[in-house]
Order: sequence, then structure tokens, then C-alpha cells
Amino acid sequence: MNVFIVEKDASIVERLEKIVEGRNLGSIIGHCSDVELAEEKIMKFNPDMVIADINMTENKGISLIGNLKKKLSNTQVIALSDASSKDIVERAYKKGLDYYIYKPVNEVEVGNVVKNLKKQFEMKKLFNQMKGFFDISTLPEIEEPKKSIDCRTREVMRNIGITGECGSADIMKVVKFLIDSGKTMDDYKIKELCLKFTDNYKTMEQRMRRTATVGIINLANMGIEDYMDDTFIEYSKGLYSFEQVRREMDSIRRNGKRGGKINLKKFINGIIFYATK
Repeated sequence: MNVFIVEKDASIVERLEKIVEGRNLGSIIGHCSDVELAEEKIMKFNPDMVIADINMTENKGISLIGNLKKKLSNTQVIALSDASSKDIVERAYKKGLDYYIYKPVNEVEVGNVVKNLKKQFEMKKLFNQMKGFFDISTLPEIEEPKKSIDCRTREVMRNIGITGECGSADIMKVVKFLIDSGKTMDDYKIKELCLKFTDNYKTMEQRMRRTATVGIINLANMGIEDYMDDTFIEYSKGLYSFEQVRREMDSIRRNGKRGGKINLKKFINGIIFYATK
């Protein structure tokens, strides 16, 4: 696997080279310290993977990710950033980012991420090679029966382990109401939405918040166990803020009191997205 690095700190470049080449994960075929010049050089080298510091200039770093994913769709992109980045994680993932690693660089974490992405890259490459031996265009298409919105909503909640929580029924009601009415959480204040179902709106909101909190804790534990778990990657950015999930992971590891925060509106909008896509 050929790897290109975009990083202005020479010591970090050296550490990344040591991780990638020292663990036989690939070869460093080039690096660039200027994000503005990086795209042209990357196009020239056409690497299998790019590891880039997007904090060098945040907007240009995000644009670089988007351009690479459009022009080199098979190239995997890992972004490096420090913990002060706020919404950069979500913006980067929307541009097609494969993985996000917080600075300071942890050799074990970087090594595991590169190793797992390398496996994915090799499997995809093998699959594309195998497709060349078969003519799949003549095979009849089998359309899977579409699941109901209720089933897909329950599936999302089951995936993050909250179906048994008392607030799950409240969330189901809210999601169904919003979908049926063609609305989202952005069209209501949480209070006025809860009042459509009960006079005791505070209790309903608290139940939903507690349920969403259980979800972020469960996801954080998934991430600790397997940083490349598909459910962890998908819902960490789809239902929560990845940065907040990361804080929850840190809290669990260190037995800290302060974990990640939830945004209830984002959480429910995320469930609506998955239930209707």
C-alpha cells in the first residue's frame, strides 16, 4: 500500500513513516507540508492512502478531502486533527473521510487504523478482480422487501442497545409523528413537541435524554472494543457528535465523571434519517 502524508510538522511525518513502514503496513511515497500544494502532488502520485493534517487550514483541509474523494475515489483518507476542532469531524465525514484521528499521534491507534483500512482496501481490490471473472450483468436483480419505518426505527435503536430503555417508546412516538407530518426536530421546540403526547413534558424529555445517553455510552464501549466497528463508525457521526462520543470513550477509560454530551434534536433527526432513507 502506497501512502502519502500531508503534515507540516517534520517530527509527526517521521513518526508516521515509522508506524507505516516499521510495521510493514505500506510505503511512504511522498509528503507535503503545504495543504495548498498537496492536491496536485497527490494526483501525481495517485496513492492508495492519504494521511492529512486538516488543521493546517481547516476549510482548505476539508476541501482537500472532498476533492480527493471525487477525483481518487479508491484512495482512503485519514485525517489528523487536535481535540480543539469542533464540528470539523462531521464536516470531514460528509466529504467522504474514511477515518479521523485526534492528535497527539498515538502509535498504537494509528497503526491499528492503517492496518484495518489496509485490509478493507485489499478486500475491495480482490473483489473488483473477482468481478472480472464473472459477468454479473446477466444476473436478475432481486429486490429486497422494504422494511416499514417502525421496523427501521427499532433496528436503529436495537443497534445501539436502547430498545429496552423506558424512553425508547417516547422516541418511537416522536419519530413517527414527525415522519407522518413531514417535519423534523428543527420545526419544533422539544417542549412543544412533548406536549403533543403528554402534559408532563419534562418527564418525557428526561426519559428520551436518558435513553439517548445510554446509546452514546454503548457506542463508546463499542469503539473502545473495536475502533473500526461498523455500527460505531456509522452512528457516532449519524446520531451524535463524533467528538462527544470520543469524550465518552475517554471518560470510560479514565473512569472520569464528565463524558460526552448529547444533542437530543440531532439524535432524533438522525433516527428519522435512517428510518426513511
